[in-house]
Amino acid sequence: HPAVVRAVTDQAKKLIHASNLYYTLPQIECARELVTRSFPGKVFFCNSGAEANEGAIKLARRWGQKIAGGNSKNEMITFTNSFHGRTMGALTLTAQEKYRKGFDPLVEKVLYADFNDLESVGELVSEKTCAIFVEPIQGEGGVVPAQPEFLQGLRDLCDRNKLLLVFDEVQCGIGRTGRLFAFQHYGVAPDILTLAKGLGGGLPIGAIVAKNEVAELFEYGDHASTFGGNPVACSAAKAVLK
Repeated sequence: HPAVVRAVTDQAKKLIHASNLYYTLPQIECARELVTRSFPGKVFFCNSGAEANEGAIKLARRWGQKIAGGNSKNEMITFTNSFHGRTMGALTLTAQEKYRKGFDPLVEKVLYADFNDLESVGELVSEKTCAIFVEPIQGEGGVVPAQPEFLQGLRDLCDRNKLLLVFDEVQCGIGRTGRLFAFQHYGVAPDILTLAKGLGGGLPIGAIVAKNEVAELFEYGDHASTFGGNPVACSAAKAVLK
């Protein structure tokens, strides 16, 4: 798209990379676009959807520590036929054997419920649960939309039990459903939103959007990415969002 090409070339003439000890204007402006169009919070930039989900796993575990005052609240629930990425944490969230075969042992403390079956989720929730990860529309699982009452039920379940609700919109986000984010069709907002793929208009970029009370759990040095928030990629993403 000419707007993306123009954004990339203009930025490349000014600054291609900066250490993440500093912020850059494209990074701040892209983050502002995301939180303005999704929900109030903060953004962490990375390079892919798998990285975004790995960061969300760390935030979920840190949330569990805060709520429980220790390490006992550390289980996560995902869904059959889900897909969350190919790095070890994201692969563990992915409840499809064809992607996981040959890579055991995977990350501990991940349980699998049936997609669109709220009762199966309730059976797995315990005092050890810290988060539920779900795709509002499953991609690799066959392009299967979540039922509205299912997502609302997950939101209610998380609110009652002080769990984080994480929406993986790496595949279904950025306008692919007719709204900028798939969750906007349901009127149900997550605590954490993960994005990538279409966000960069062809350049590698991922993002974690988290509510303020969740984002603040990452203290200085807890999480980082050398190329996360790269000014060229963020300029491309800002053009895509506009």
